[in-house]
Amino acid sequence: MLVSSLKPRASDVAPAVSPRCSQSKPVGSKPVGVEAFYMQGISLADLMPRGISNDSTLTVTGVLRRYARAFQADRSIAWYKRRVLENLLSCRDGSYGSHSYECSDCGSSRMIYTQCNDRHCPGCGWLKRKDWIARVQSWELDCSYFHTVFTIPHELSDLFLANPTTCYNVLFRTVQRTVCEISREAFGCQPGVIMTLHTWGQEMRTHIHIHAIVSAGGIPCSRRKPTPRRRKQSTELPTTGPSTAVLDTKPESVTDSAPTVWIPIPGGAVAFEPRQLADRFRDLLVAELLKQYRNEKLDVSQVPNMQHLQSQEQVQAWLGILRARRWIADSQITPKHLVGRDSATRYVACYVTGSAISNSRIRADDGRNVTIDVWDYRTDRWTTETMPGEEFVRRFLLHIIPPYVHRVRYAGCFQSGKRKSCHRTSSFLS
Repeated sequence: MLVSSLKPRASDVAPAVSPRCSQSKPVGSKPVGVEAFYMQGISLADLMPRGISNDSTLTVTGVLRRYARAFQADRSIAWYKRRVLENLLSCRDGSYGSHSYECSDCGSSRMIYTQCNDRHCPGCGWLKRKDWIARVQSWELDCSYFHTVFTIPHELSDLFLANPTTCYNVLFRTVQRTVCEISREAFGCQPGVIMTLHTWGQEMRTHIHIHAIVSAGGIPCSRRKPTPRRRKQSTELPTTGPSTAVLDTKPESVTDSAPTVWIPIPGGAVAFEPRQLADRFRDLLVAELLKQYRNEKLDVSQVPNMQHLQSQEQVQAWLGILRARRWIADSQITPKHLVGRDSATRYVACYVTGSAISNSRIRADDGRNVTIDVWDYRTDRWTTETMPGEEFVRRFLLHIIPPYVHRVRYAGCFQSGKRKSCHRTSSFLS
């Protein structure tokens, strides 16, 4: 029988259900969340992800519980970061209640603590990630994809951290305009784009960039042509002879009732070369940041490397110096091992939920220092880095994004209002 308790005690925890018991099901109300998996005959041991344990200290939550108490009372930290920290510290410790599950055949039972369901928690995102993959696969196109990455210069990192909501929205709009404008100008099509925000590197330092998968083709862009319409005739004087109505040439959008045309984008397209993408992305982002500063939506007084800028001309000159440099953008067609409908989605699924580090990368914690695994892209080998526990918490807090800032966004024919065309195009591609 399913039982809920607000403050479970240690004595309430019954012996665990056998991992091999396939009849472990809660008895009672309509299945919701984890309960739905029990109704499918899936055992609790199969539900829990690897590396997640309430008693383990070698997890992100365990490390935060050891070192992050002092950060909760620090009012210099943004309120939303302190709230996220509080959610992670209370994850699976009984603060959110618990659920008790009992096997209807053998009578064995087990109590599990309710999770925090915060999008930054590395232990709570696995179900959300599976649900996101299932939803995207219902309208995703079965074609090749471009894997693109747009990275901002490190000189802009402090500006983005000081104005996260404005700058992250600007970054998403700039990437969307870059991809959609190039596709429209070069091929006359509107591809599907899925963008995910990524703010960290392997060492948990600030490295702000966006991963975007772009379909290697798209539906034709909407055309606009003048459509003749008759104006109302004057009722004061009757008209005789031929009609004297005037044609109004106001353009109207033309929509195809069943668009089945697919315009492919070749894998070696010049328009999607990294240099072309980087130059367009650089020009659009600099212009958009300057526009936001003119509208007084950017605060540069808290940015260390921009505090000396006192006027709009100085900010424009400082951004002009960055514009003169070469920015980084990467673009490559889908590798052979990632070709297919599911592979492209699973590639970006790891960026949908979670934060700067996963539980599996924490190597050791001796009470003072934390050792993590770091992948070195230069040597293609795993290395380790040891840092004080407080430094681990400080780096972790850098990558908590503000509320109402969506980490995953869609553009082109993958926008919510245009996904009907994806269903029509899927039959054409198949």
